[in-house]
Amino acid sequence: MKSIDAYDLKGRVAKYDKEMDIMHPNRPKMVNIGLEFLPFNQDQQIKVLDLGVGTGFFTQKLLQKFTNAQVVALDGAQLMIDLAKARLEDFEKSIKYVVGDFRDIDNTFDNKKEIFDVVISSFAFHHLSFEEKKQTFKKVHDLLKNGGWMINADCIVDKNPLIEQRFQEKRVEGIVVRAKGQRPFDSSDSTRKYLDRLEAEEKDNPLTIEQELQAFEFGGFKNISILWKEYREAVCCGQK
Repeated sequence: MKSIDAYDLKGRVAKYDKEMDIMHPNRPKMVNIGLEFLPFNQDQQIKVLDLGVGTGFFTQKLLQKFTNAQVVALDGAQLMIDLAKARLEDFEKSIKYVVGDFRDIDNTFDNKKEIFDVVISSFAFHHLSFEEKKQTFKKVHDLLKNGGWMINADCIVDKNPLIEQRFQEKRVEGIVVRAKGQRPFDSSDSTRKYLDRLEAEEKDNPLTIEQELQAFEFGGFKNISILWKEYREAVCCGQK
């Protein structure tokens, strides 16, 4: 990769992070809660699968904490893999990148070779339908060692329409305040339109917390729990 290309990728990561900080300010907290929960020593050699690695935010925090971990970073888009590589260049010896659809992970990995201690994911599974999520969680379960954990940090919706409406109002209010006049978040109306357009383009399909837990249960997980929840975001876990 040419140096100018690397610079451009790092700039795009910074831009992505800035927008995520505006729209999802709890992302660092959510990731840290998931990592704090994992019952491993910080120098332990663990094998981790990051589903929907995106720009590598979750994997970066994990490798900073668990310095001997080995990560398989999967994403459906080569562009996101490129952005993750730009963020994670200091950890390149600890990461294997895979371009693939995590709904098809049973065909992506050889179950006899790719068995993980942990599967992590953040802001990725909300693109799936409830049925797709259930089936994918079942495949994730098959890729874990006995006793292994799955941590999912993601968007959710409330099953009560009135509560969900209020959550959305608070969501928009917070974004406008954090954006400090930055377009397209300079007003409630423009923010709402931007979010609606973005979610339609990305085919977002966040589920309720009840459905989230049901997906873990359908997948065969035990010790399922909500580690953290605030408004429209939650961190959940399950163990094989």
